[in-house]
Amino acid sequence: SSQLEQIRGVTTGAVRLEDVNTEAQVLTSRELARKVLDQSDALRASMIAGPKFNLLKSIGLGGEPEKVDEAKLVDDFLENLVVAPTTGSNIIRVAFRSEDREIAAESLQELSGAYLAKHLEVHRTRGSAEVFAAEATQHREELDNLQDKLFTLGRNHGSVDITIEKDSVLRE
Repeated sequence: SSQLEQIRGVTTGAVRLEDVNTEAQVLTSRELARKVLDQSDALRASMIAGPKFNLLKSIGLGGEPEKVDEAKLVDDFLENLVVAPTTGSNIIRVAFRSEDREIAAESLQELSGAYLAKHLEVHRTRGSAEVFAAEATQHREELDNLQDKLFTLGRNHGSVDITIEKDSVLRE
């Protein structure tokens, strides 16, 4: 039971600061920022144009910016993202600064979705591999035991199966 909880990433004891800090680093990673910007056209447009451009556009005077520096866009997103682990708990406070609260809310929604997907990918992959490896070993041992029993049963009753005999000889 405790092994299964560890594989699933469930914490049953004290909160480990390094785990919380690792999750905070994932939240502030450039990879996640890129995913959020790719998912939200409104956020992307807001980050590209900035508040002055958005005001001009809202009154019909703004066009689309011509060139986009993707690295700068990610930097700007991360500058507006506030991630702060709460001392003594496994809670991480996350906020996004924007003059438009709808953009801020959408940014946080996209970030939480991208974070959860990344978290599951990382933890599921590691946990699944361990579970499947343990199950494969267990099934291999069960198969070996059954083959030995079948071989013994065949010998005791005078019947012989060539494949079982061959496998038995190869194992010895």
